[in-house]
Amino acid sequence: MNVLLKYEESPYLPIHSLAVIGDFNDLDATKGVMQKQGNEWYFETHLTSGQYRYKFLINDKLLLNDPYANMYEVDDKEEIWSMLLINHQQERMYDSTEYTIHIHDYGLTDRVLETEQPFYKKVFSMDTDSLVVAQFELRRVTGAHPVTIIWYAPNKEIMQVSEHLLFTEKANEPVRMWFWLDLHQEDKQKMLGNWKIQLLIDGEYILEDTFAIHHTGFFTSAGQSLEI
Repeated sequence: MNVLLKYEESPYLPIHSLAVIGDFNDLDATKGVMQKQGNEWYFETHLTSGQYRYKFLINDKLLLNDPYANMYEVDDKEEIWSMLLINHQQERMYDSTEYTIHIHDYGLTDRVLETEQPFYKKVFSMDTDSLVVAQFELRRVTGAHPVTIIWYAPNKEIMQVSEHLLFTEKANEPVRMWFWLDLHQEDKQKMLGNWKIQLLIDGEYILEDTFAIHHTGFFTSAGQSLEI
């Protein structure tokens, strides 16, 4: 059957090129080039019955899941993949359940806090801090959701992409997730300056934030820079 995959572009995540890589094209981006119409990208292919794992490759660098997939699989390398299922009647199968997720709390800290609420730190020191930690508390979680954090270095390039699969067996209990950037990098000079992070859930843009990394200075307890 003919299968149409699409991805809606966000103004917060500009796309110069987009391709689908999956089991059906040997993970070859040149066989999955998507075409743009308006703010949506499209790719159509013919598939027989079976199960297929796939992802979107954005700007030749960033791998994201399909916001329309609603079904995911984790491989033996802990990579999260969107799933495409076609039955023997040549029909594409969907999980039509309406899942929910609510971001209750968010903060930037210099350590992983298991129980405490994170304070909102905006300035980090290369000399005294070892991590930049983005911490989230999520509630009313039903279903499974790939959660992705993109870390943009001061030169605007993607330094790191962190991804975890969010799910819980108890929808009424809060779930905490941590994503961190290690400040003990070999080239420390590239770490200095203003950073940006973006949060995506199910491959869809949700929010972004900024922070700064400097050498030792004077800061408030919440990490705000002080002029002396």
